[in-house]
Amino acid sequence: SSDLHRLHLLMRGVPILALLLLAGAAQAAEPACGDFLEQLGVASPGLHFEGCKLEEGGQLRQLVAEYQVPGPQAHGVESLLQQRFGLQPLRFICCGWDTPPASAPHASGRPYEIRMSSGETLEKDWARIDRFYVSVTLYLEDP
Repeated sequence: SSDLHRLHLLMRGVPILALLLLAGAAQAAEPACGDFLEQLGVASPGLHFEGCKLEEGGQLRQLVAEYQVPGPQAHGVESLLQQRFGLQPLRFICCGWDTPPASAPHASGRPYEIRMSSGETLEKDWARIDRFYVSVTLYLEDP
């Protein structure tokens, strides 16, 4: 009977402990917005961090860090992203330069998604394109 009493006292504290653990895990789970390429140890003179924002309008919540690259420095940044993350070469499709996404690991278990593009242009000479864009996306939810 005394064993049963001790077990009963022990079990009364379990729901509270479980709630505390769940609350702590929920707070720690959400990554922060920031300069993701800097966090990955990537720096280049042509790569300018423009900011990071939470996007919630699509199907999945995501953090997006955005960068600009002057046209004359685009080849160097593209080469760096190819070496570090296996980014595919920029290809001209219809109305601009674009890459399929490359990925890099993140502690959350969901990878960063890295893209590079020019925006809308018909120009083939990169040095004459005002700027290119790099985006690094971290999804906060699984599909």
